[in-house]
Amino acid sequence: MSRLAAARRVSWGFADQALSSLTNFAVGVLVARSVDPEAFGAFSVAFTTYTIALITSRALASEPFMVRHSATSHGDWHAAARGSSGLALIVGLMAGLVVVVLGLVFGGSIGTAFVSLAIVLPGLLAQDMWRFAFIAKGRSEWAFILDLAWLALLAPGLLVMDAANSASLAWPILVWGGAGGITALGAHIASRTLPTLPGAIAWVRRNHDLGSRYVVEALVSLGAIQVSTYALVALSGLAAAGALRGGQLLIGPMQVLLIGISITAVPEGVRIVRRGGPASLKRPAFIISALMAGSTLAWAAIVTLLPTTIGVALLGETWEAARGVVLPLAIAYALASIALGPGVGLRVLADARRSVRARSVDALAQTIGGVFGAWQLGAVGTALGLAAGAAVGATAQWLAFLASVRAALRAPTSPPSDSQNAAGADSPERAAGHD
Repeated sequence: MSRLAAARRVSWGFADQALSSLTNFAVGVLVARSVDPEAFGAFSVAFTTYTIALITSRALASEPFMVRHSATSHGDWHAAARGSSGLALIVGLMAGLVVVVLGLVFGGSIGTAFVSLAIVLPGLLAQDMWRFAFIAKGRSEWAFILDLAWLALLAPGLLVMDAANSASLAWPILVWGGAGGITALGAHIASRTLPTLPGAIAWVRRNHDLGSRYVVEALVSLGAIQVSTYALVALSGLAAAGALRGGQLLIGPMQVLLIGISITAVPEGVRIVRRGGPASLKRPAFIISALMAGSTLAWAAIVTLLPTTIGVALLGETWEAARGVVLPLAIAYALASIALGPGVGLRVLADARRSVRARSVDALAQTIGGVFGAWQLGAVGTALGLAAGAAVGATAQWLAFLASVRAALRAPTSPPSDSQNAAGADSPERAAGHD
């Protein structure tokens, strides 16, 4: 029965991630259809800024929540949700202030996009936090309903703007973010949980050991891809960068799958450890990595065999160049997927110290490989360089995970109470004593 329940939770989690990605994709398509290339570039910059704020909020609020409150009582979950959602709102407000200042400084299309984003950013981050909270509670279907409500509120507004052939850059962002904020408010009301400033402060104090390191992880990983892309533009031109981006779009479904696994596997791993101890994580970690790597290579084979007519319909003139990048890029993604299992394991064990070390090695290796590859072979070289770096990173992740399991096995075995878990007092990271 427990396996069926776990399969149900994971399935709903995948469905929720697919729906969330669809929502963002729909907004991007509408903006691309409605505005000129310069304005779409401004939207892309704003969306990248949103992504940075999002991963920061997840690192500080959402991911520690999943690690420490996936196997606790309803009362503990409820109290933690007040603090975590309050912190997500604070991150949104602080990031929004920075973004609106930048918008006023830059002006033009970027200014419009930034000011619009700043208005809706707190609601967007709160909405994302509730997705994680519901998945941690074992109610992934609630997260799906939350995103379904977002899409239901968003769709009419986007259809009206598309029918009106509006060239506004502000309205799509405001409608998208406003709909997300409304669903976040609905989650607060439905769960009878209101964010509080004292709760947010207490949350930061209790979880700074995880949150601060998770922020570093997220930023160094994002930086590796960005540096490689910028190097490719500088060394080989925009066309090469377009080929790489086209290849990434073709591999996109695997990215959705990877994110879905990384979100849903953490709370399931916490439950596995509660039942069988830290050593019981090894087999699931191996299975996750093997399945994800195999699926990525299989998908790449399907994409490379697509008829040219379908490829051109998807990517236009970029198709031929992008198809040449798909295979080396798929190898990079597959090697990166090998690190997914141990990465999830390190999250479950709350071993942020070893995790950030391994992720930093991964990011550095991919940065060096991507830049060197761009210098030698353009877009294909970048993909191959990222693959070489991912192999180094996967090795580092597995070594860190196995070391963490050994350290957790040496730690006291008595299970923590909910109140202790809420404070992180008996987390494996603190109990084991790290190198």
